[in-house]
Amino acid sequence: MERYELLVCCGTGSYGSCYKVRDKRDPGTVWCVKAFKEAHTDSTALRHAMRETKLLQALKHPNIVHLQEAYRTESQRIYLV
Repeated sequence: MERYELLVCCGTGSYGSCYKVRDKRDPGTVWCVKAFKEAHTDSTALRHAMRETKLLQALKHPNIVHLQEAYRTESQRIYLV
């Protein structure tokens, strides 16, 4: 998450937390980042994260959020922007 400045936690659920962040390369751009809690250690959580990522990549609809990027950190944590 080096590219983003954390602004506020928007909510936390069973599989992760969502954060409002600012893009450090483009300070006028604000994103929502979903950080998966245990996808790096739990195979079931990893399957859920991968399924959500694939669905968001495939779906294009005005009422569904656009997936800007998905990445895994060196510690293997998964983030969706």
